[in-house]
Amino acid sequence: MAVAVGVPIGQELIDAVDPEMLAIIKKEKSRQKRCLELIASENFISKAVTQALGSCFTNKYSEGMVGQRFVNTLCSLFIYSLVNKSGL
Repeated sequence: MAVAVGVPIGQELIDAVDPEMLAIIKKEKSRQKRCLELIASENFISKAVTQALGSCFTNKYSEGMVGQRFVNTLCSLFIYSLVNKSGL
């Protein structure tokens, strides 16, 4: 793992932190663009949902026992509203 000079902790980009993971992500994105998906339950999310999933709202955690988890309600409502607006 490389450390970016002058970049605050937690603000590093994936290409500096884990170039191998970035390569895997790019390869999968390319595969999804090129290949026909025949899995009925597999969906392509909108750019807005992708942005929301990569936002500060993912800095949340869950608490509680399995099956009785508490997850930040604001985050859940925000993601839900984006999904509904995108027509998914």
